[in-house]
Amino acid sequence: MSGFNRKRRFVELSKTLCGDINTLGESSKKYVEDVEFMTTPIIGNFETEKTLRDAVLSTLFGVVTEQPQKVLHISGLVQVVSSKSPAIGKIVAEFFHQKAQEVIEVALNRDIIPESFETGPWNKLKLILRFLSTLTSILRDSSLISIYLQFLNFAIDLQNSSPDKRNALAEAIFYNTLINVPYLVSYGQPSEELKKGINEILTTAEGFKIVKQNISITKPFVVKDTDAPYEAKSIVELILPAVKEFLSEDFTKVHKVFPELGPSLQHLIVEIEKVGLPQFSIQSVESYADISGLDTGIGSVDGMWRTQRLTFEVYLPVYGFDTVPKSTDFIGLLFDDIVIDIVEALEFNRKEVARQIITLDLFFANGVFAPPASSVDNLKEIHQNNQESEHKSSTWKTEDVAIKNVLSLIFKLPDVSQPFAYFYTTLVEACTNAASAIAPVLGRAIRFFYSNIHITDFELRFRYLDWLAVQLSNFNFTWKWREWEVDSAKNSKSKYHPRIVFIKNIIAKELRLATSERIQQTLTEEFHQYLNTSLFESSEIKDYYVSLFGEVNLKDVNLNFDEEQNKLFFLSDNVSLKEDTEKLIEILHREATNEEYTSLIKSIKEKIKDYKSPDALLITFVFQVIAFVGNRSISHAGKYVGNTFNFLRTLLGKESSVSKEKGSSSSEGEIIDSKNSSGDAEEEEGRLVEVESPNVVAQRELWAVDAIIKYWNSAPENGYLVLDVLESYDVISSESLIRYSLNDDNKYNLGLVNVSATESIFRLLSSAAISGNSSNLLKVIYGELTSILEVTTFRIEQPGEIEVPDVNDEVNEKAELIWKYHTTLGFLKAIIRKYSGEFLQVLPEINNLLDAKITHEPTKSAIKSFIEELKYL
Repeated sequence: MSGFNRKRRFVELSKTLCGDINTLGESSKKYVEDVEFMTTPIIGNFETEKTLRDAVLSTLFGVVTEQPQKVLHISGLVQVVSSKSPAIGKIVAEFFHQKAQEVIEVALNRDIIPESFETGPWNKLKLILRFLSTLTSILRDSSLISIYLQFLNFAIDLQNSSPDKRNALAEAIFYNTLINVPYLVSYGQPSEELKKGINEILTTAEGFKIVKQNISITKPFVVKDTDAPYEAKSIVELILPAVKEFLSEDFTKVHKVFPELGPSLQHLIVEIEKVGLPQFSIQSVESYADISGLDTGIGSVDGMWRTQRLTFEVYLPVYGFDTVPKSTDFIGLLFDDIVIDIVEALEFNRKEVARQIITLDLFFANGVFAPPASSVDNLKEIHQNNQESEHKSSTWKTEDVAIKNVLSLIFKLPDVSQPFAYFYTTLVEACTNAASAIAPVLGRAIRFFYSNIHITDFELRFRYLDWLAVQLSNFNFTWKWREWEVDSAKNSKSKYHPRIVFIKNIIAKELRLATSERIQQTLTEEFHQYLNTSLFESSEIKDYYVSLFGEVNLKDVNLNFDEEQNKLFFLSDNVSLKEDTEKLIEILHREATNEEYTSLIKSIKEKIKDYKSPDALLITFVFQVIAFVGNRSISHAGKYVGNTFNFLRTLLGKESSVSKEKGSSSSEGEIIDSKNSSGDAEEEEGRLVEVESPNVVAQRELWAVDAIIKYWNSAPENGYLVLDVLESYDVISSESLIRYSLNDDNKYNLGLVNVSATESIFRLLSSAAISGNSSNLLKVIYGELTSILEVTTFRIEQPGEIEVPDVNDEVNEKAELIWKYHTTLGFLKAIIRKYSGEFLQVLPEINNLLDAKITHEPTKSAIKSFIEELKYL
């Protein structure tokens, strides 16, 4: 055989073999047969063929660190191979040991920029240790015990280096080490030496000092733990007692949970001389001081330890039995750990993630889970039978465990490990793969969040909203709206009741992606009223134009706005500016010169000088015409704003700008000029209005914002996106946009309850934070929200703590104010947490504002607590 053909044969063999390794265990009935089948080519070629050896080692490492549910099945294969060829077992063990050493060194390398699917060196180290722990027929017990003790002592030393301050790295190593201990006995009863070693591990672990943090800013609920649906507990506090309990009763619980692969393979695994592995080379505690906060962005799972990691629940035992293991038990902690690792490590392949997480039951002992796709009625029957039988059957659902953990990543505070879209689409994919099994599981989660939305963190409410919107729009998933009819019938007129706000906003989100007719078909009649997403009533729109023109100038104009659908009012019959409107539209379409704009505007100013509000009318006129000509799409709006931004700036009384868009430049690096932007002399000569004071400019900007929002009244999302374009060209300031959205003089506060307005605020803040210019914006929003709180607490007239009302009660005037209060306080808390780094830069001024603006002591105390807790983020 030629060298080329020989190499090709081994490449093909490697490809086939590695594919088989990757799916090992997915067919549990054929596991032993698969192991025997794979053993022969590995033994025959591993030591002599580098191509095959490298491919096999790489695949083993990939499966162990990306699909941790398969670790015992991979271990079985390696132990069988090692029984027939001890040299191969030694090579595999040493390879993983070397990999562990490499990731320890990677942890100190600040130059490495990880891929999005990198879970982090410390998480990989956990999974390597887990795999090595299962190789008890290959590795000496003393070696494994020594490695465990090395990691635990290192974690203890790390924490002791700052005894009064939580050390994130120390907690991660402590937890990651302990969660692997049961794997030491996963292949049968341990030797006396190993038993003694396990006791030493657990005794050593007791020396780890946990620095407890009872902080509220990262908890999912805004009420005391006793009033929340569950208490979120620190997992690092749970792990040691959970491991001890799991290993009690002579390890019987271990063998009830882990698959009995040892007995299945006992005819293939023979006793061999065991291999010793040295401890790892770990630098001094001082060397890790700079990275011990795990805030350097080196991996998604490692980064979760930056703040205190808490348990997450969504499937509570409402029927008298559990559908997921308790999060305080070892098996619950382990399942959570495995699913999160799969989701994070396989981020590049959501289809595979969706498949893997709902087949978790294949890799654990029979009976650990209820049969796949069991309905709640099936589980009730199992539970009933358990009351009458000595043999207890499981009511745990694989689907519940999987969905719970994806949701835990969506609802993680203070931030998330991956883009939300990844998690949302993974759930959609899981539902697509197994609709009958997953759809009811998602339904129960939707009900849980809806039931508790009144006490859920403000930011998490919006994550829930986004997730459900994606679920409803990307999969044939229909919601049983009738379940929520009682709430709507009782409180539909409320502006601040959290359930009504949520219902309005989820329908508004759906309308962005489908027609009103299509959405109406999915709703019961009770919810048809929310298909009208207008921010202002027709009477308010009428009053708006009357305030600009004066009633006498509109006496012959039809002022019925009931059917208004983003029509341009200035084109209405008998409106005095109709011809001017047509002229402005015409010159906008052909990208006119500065002189043409100036001439037209001067003519209009002369015509309306005696009107009720000529300045506001002129700005409203121009900005609504801009909205009108760009109403086909946001790109069209961007085109017209891009062609006229200097014209618009001067109209508002601003200095003209040379750059076309904030921070933009051409590919050659020169500053881009707009088409209607001439030189400075020409610009000054042809100015429409004088450069005005900041206060005057701010007022004109508010008129312009109002003009856009009123034009897009029935589709506010479009209005806010157009405003984003105007802000990006520095026509309108972020401060004005936020002040408008949080204006408390309207019938209700848009920024507190309307999804488009709230999302706009977060977009503006995030953009400013990225650019490093968020200080002033944070002070503005802080000032606005504290002003709302001060006025609202004054009207509530309650000097003590203002508790959350009963969500099921009908809203009265005081309850409406209290809902508004808690919404505002929750919004402020979310802003402080989400932009904590930027917030700390303006802390002295913020504290001064707090003392000056808030007189209600419980509110002031709550805000101070949020600020104080920033040191933990």
